[in-house]
Amino acid sequence: MVEKHSSKLIGFCGIAPVFSLGETEIGWWLKPSHWHRGLAFEAASYVERAAFEKHGIERLVARAYEQNSASVRLIQTLGMNYVRELESNAIGKILLFEKEKPSTEQ
Repeated sequence: MVEKHSSKLIGFCGIAPVFSLGETEIGWWLKPSHWHRGLAFEAASYVERAAFEKHGIERLVARAYEQNSASVRLIQTLGMNYVRELESNAIGKILLFEKEKPSTEQ
């Protein structure tokens, strides 16, 4: 993700395989100075659409720490559903969410 007016790198958003889960994950990171502007949602929506429509991915997952309410909210806003708790560590519980490719039938 590149800031338009400065061309500076402000974050990333993309998909990657998670071999330990046998899944394709969508993820993002954004500089704190650019939080609360809708940029992560805009990027994640675009990447999700490309994953399903251009790359033929049938299912995406996302992981977030339970206490990271902003990421959990973004994941839910993308229409992803809670699946289960993956693990707990010293930082907290890691939650798993999923979304299937939307059906094109009407």
